[in-house]
Amino acid sequence: MIEYIEFEEGARALAECCSRLDGSPSWEWLASSRKESLEDSGCLAVKHVIYLDKNLELPQEKEEECDQQEDEAGMKALPSGIDSHFYDFHVIYSHSYRVPVLWFRGQTPDGTPLGFTQILQDFPQLRSAVERMSGDSAAVSANEHPLLHTPWYFVHPCQTPSFMSLLLKEQRHPADSEGKGGGERKGLNFLVSWFSVVLPAFGLQPPNIDNAHNAT
Repeated sequence: MIEYIEFEEGARALAECCSRLDGSPSWEWLASSRKESLEDSGCLAVKHVIYLDKNLELPQEKEEECDQQEDEAGMKALPSGIDSHFYDFHVIYSHSYRVPVLWFRGQTPDGTPLGFTQILQDFPQLRSAVERMSGDSAAVSANEHPLLHTPWYFVHPCQTPSFMSLLLKEQRHPADSEGKGGGERKGLNFLVSWFSVVLPAFGLQPPNIDNAHNAT
């Protein structure tokens, strides 16, 4: 797996890559104001990802209105009367499992937290994963966010070491830990590989770091 310093260096490198890519969502490194331990150093984050009602067919004029308007955070503004949910995603290092963990929460436009049932309705692939693992272990649990100390959900990391070992063995990045910047490369490659498994359940795709390098 990876050490904390490899995670942070890789996460910061991934955030830098995202800053050179057009479009959203864009991951960024959020430094924590709490410095009590390594776990309080910070996390990767993408905020206010908009999910429309899956049963809603947006009229053409409404789609154009969404494209033309953006709010102060750079997100597309939604016309009034459109049912939507907003999601925040954080990636935080687990010292117990030595892997990243995806934390998330959903809200309505007025800030009301979404319950787990509604979240599963928004993400059919996540619902399928939860159903497959119901007889084994909880795929998703609710707990206090390690940095914010508010209720969030997280994808349990108990299976992460096993599937990442297989994935990385197939990919084989021999230069990950060699020479200057090896820890950053290892952390970045680990995160992108891990994203490719975890993010599709939430309708998200991992950043294309090759495009980011070409943009420099």
